[in-house]
Amino acid sequence: DLRSLVQSSEWDQAAIEIAITQRQALMQEKALQRANNKHQVWNLLTEAQQAEFVAQLESLTAKREEKRTEGKREYKKLKRLDFTEEQIAAVKAIKTAARENGAEIKAKLKNYKQVERSLIQSANFNPEAWQTLNTEYQADFMAMAILKAKSKHDIWNLMTPEQQAKAEKKAKGKKGKFGKK
Repeated sequence: DLRSLVQSSEWDQAAIEIAITQRQALMQEKALQRANNKHQVWNLLTEAQQAEFVAQLESLTAKREEKRTEGKREYKKLKRLDFTEEQIAAVKAIKTAARENGAEIKAKLKNYKQVERSLIQSANFNPEAWQTLNTEYQADFMAMAILKAKSKHDIWNLMTPEQQAKAEKKAKGKKGKFGKK
């Protein structure tokens, strides 16, 4: 549903919010289970392993942030879809505006991740505390999801029908978070 809303020619804020709310409700239970599993794994580690895990996590986070600032991967996708230089410039403007508008939300969500990590890494994982934390940040999750959907919508509507068809074909050929079939 969300994809078809994003790929429509008109932006329907209310319908997007409903679709995102439904998706978030489904994802919340999975997220709680993931957090609980992470807590169980954390408790299996020795203190030395926990320290090494934290160091590796910080290193991975720094590498991801560095790749994100480069942004080269995204623009390679655009070249494969035969975007013109004008379209690429428009996408860059959309992405820049979204990054600026989402900076405050991103900072809040970074704080959420830190608090969630401390809950997971505590001696006793409390699902109610996790649920309270998650509920506290629901508005931020929603705002970020809407911002992303709006950016995708704007980019989709920059494309020619041929580019849209090519993008749709590529999207249908992928399955899962990492494109595995």
